[in-house]
Amino acid sequence: MIMRRAQLLAPLVLFALIPACGSDKAPPAGTPDDTGTLADTGTLADSAVAPSDSSTSDSLASDSTLDSSVGDSSGTGEGGTDSSSAGDSSTPDVPAGSDALFIADTYVDAIKPEGGIPDGSVFTDASFDSGPDASPALVPVGKACTASSECDPTGAAIGICSNQEFAPDTTDPSPACMAKACEGGIASIGNACGAGGAGLCVAGGAAGTCRPACSFGSTGAATGCLGKTVCNSEVFRRESSGVRGLGVCRGGCTADADCPSGQQCQVEEGLCVATKTVYAKAFGAACTSSTQCPCAYAPGKTGYCTKFCITGSSATACGSGYACDPHVPATDSTGALFSGVANGLAGYCQKICSTDADCTSYGGHCESNVAGGTKVCRFP
Repeated sequence: MIMRRAQLLAPLVLFALIPACGSDKAPPAGTPDDTGTLADTGTLADSAVAPSDSSTSDSLASDSTLDSSVGDSSGTGEGGTDSSSAGDSSTPDVPAGSDALFIADTYVDAIKPEGGIPDGSVFTDASFDSGPDASPALVPVGKACTASSECDPTGAAIGICSNQEFAPDTTDPSPACMAKACEGGIASIGNACGAGGAGLCVAGGAAGTCRPACSFGSTGAATGCLGKTVCNSEVFRRESSGVRGLGVCRGGCTADADCPSGQQCQVEEGLCVATKTVYAKAFGAACTSSTQCPCAYAPGKTGYCTKFCITGSSATACGSGYACDPHVPATDSTGALFSGVANGLAGYCQKICSTDADCTSYGGHCESNVAGGTKVCRFP
């Protein structure tokens, strides 16, 4: 396992916890067989229900019209169009079927102040909406943000800016909107989520977490993440054009300058933090605890200090004896998957190995099912 600072464990991809694809990393539980591209979950909308007008073919106005015309301060009950005072019979009512709300005159008479019922108590926004829509399908997942209010279109507090998830640490070099739950709950893990299907549902919380999605293939570079935030591999799908990897955008800094103002880069983990942790041990040293460094080890074994890396990045090169491992498989039980590793994927520097014997002292095994072709020590 590779342990990171405790507060950031849950949302980030860990070697011991990365969903497996193929014999080494199968899609997470609850992920359906691939049906093609990410599903568009659509956008949910409130529905307004109001009393029907049995005496006219005109329809009721929209919820917003009702708010502006009935919840008025005129006390008329007819959108302010009836200027007569209560009980004044000298001024006729608005003719049936032509009043501002398109409600039969007989119905309007019954709710006017003359009848003793204040206008505002009949048609208000609360009459049509039970409360803010908390559907994650409305959250603009992946949109650049600086405050959670930019990610919360309905006021239901289901959408937040990633820089607030573990405040005061912003974590991401370029913060983006995310949803604290997936619209389908944990059954949606591995599927699209958020407005327009721009997110990927991953494990986290009672209903999963919807994070900005990214994609990658066997060549080229991963796409979908803002700025210097990087793609963390999660699942894969076979499509008519080939195999497509899916991941979530998280972390990715390699220097303080990559982070928002007031933040520093914890380079060992690629995270933007308010205060850096000073580790007692450096990359490559023997370790037995995550307090010493990001430690790759199995419980009860002596492991080694590893560090964050990005595939194809010279700024995070692992050096001799190590390879950047983003956990991208070469095969699964049904055949070939990735023939190579795309640039721009988050990983950790793992020891290169030839056989299991090279990894047993750490409590690991030598993994041969790696798209990059270089075997590395992994931990069950």
